[in-house]
Amino acid sequence: MLHPGGYNATKTLAEHCKIDQNSHVLDLACGKGTSSIFLVQKFGCHVIGVDISENLIDQAKYFAQKRKLSDKVTFKVADALDLPFPDNTFDVVIAQAMLVLVDDKQKVIR
Repeated sequence: MLHPGGYNATKTLAEHCKIDQNSHVLDLACGKGTSSIFLVQKFGCHVIGVDISENLIDQAKYFAQKRKLSDKVTFKVADALDLPFPDNTFDVVIAQAMLVLVDDKQKVIR
């Protein structure tokens, strides 16, 4: 999986975003959910991870269930260019190394 900087990068990003136990976080292109799960374990926040790959989302759900974190982290198949959430649903949106995967970067950022 593409994750430059590893968990140290995720931790630094979360700290800059002031993620805490009250934060609702969207993890775009979450892959197998490793960053989402890390955020829940380290910061106690609530995370929804989305990825366009159903296979990766299935793996993410498995890993969350295995760690008994399904009450804090949810995974859904979704396209970053057409998210199924209303505006202002999340306090923080993270997108680690995903912009290199899409053509319309401005649309994802909006």
